[in-house]
Amino acid sequence: MDDTMTEVDGLLAQLAAGNMAARDRLFARLNDRVCRIARQMLHGRFSQIEQYEQTDDIVQEAYLRLLQKWDSVTAPAPGAVALCADEYLTRTATLLRDVLVELARKHLGRITLKPRKVSLHASGPGGVGLGHDPESETHDPAKLVLFIEFYEAMRDLPPDLRQVVDWHWCHEFSHRQVAQRLGIAEKTSEKRWQKARLQLAKRFNGDPFNWFRD
Repeated sequence: MDDTMTEVDGLLAQLAAGNMAARDRLFARLNDRVCRIARQMLHGRFSQIEQYEQTDDIVQEAYLRLLQKWDSVTAPAPGAVALCADEYLTRTATLLRDVLVELARKHLGRITLKPRKVSLHASGPGGVGLGHDPESETHDPAKLVLFIEFYEAMRDLPPDLRQVVDWHWCHEFSHRQVAQRLGIAEKTSEKRWQKARLQLAKRFNGDPFNWFRD
């Protein structure tokens, strides 16, 4: 763990102890990383809306939602005294994704009507994102529509299944890591994952997790 994340662990421990003054320091310490994640998402899966939205505005909206949901977002894992740094950053990334999905729906009409751009240059290597959300670029409005529908269906899953999907697929944690974070058995994580896949496959007449692989 790097120095930043070690410091964030300490700030989260202070917040858990009731020192709310640590929240401003937490936001300032992680702001560069949060902006980088938002930028990767905006220029990756959500590249169709990058001409309409700015990274700073997306981050600001995510921070507002974070403050509104502070107690639930910062609730520690079962058996833990405080939220750990990687979980906090992952939950913040989920809020960023929520904002981007809503913005994509807002702009979908003009995206669908706009002619597709054709690049004459091969794209270079991109940055590494969190799991499958800020991943491969797309300039296909139909694929963006499909992603929005899939993401919303994922959010409609029962909470126990949605948690496993979010950790295992969106953020690429192993089932062992998911189990540790949720306080469940590794086999339980695997069973919930399979159950979620079956429910979504039934809804989409096919396994949607295969559609968004790199």
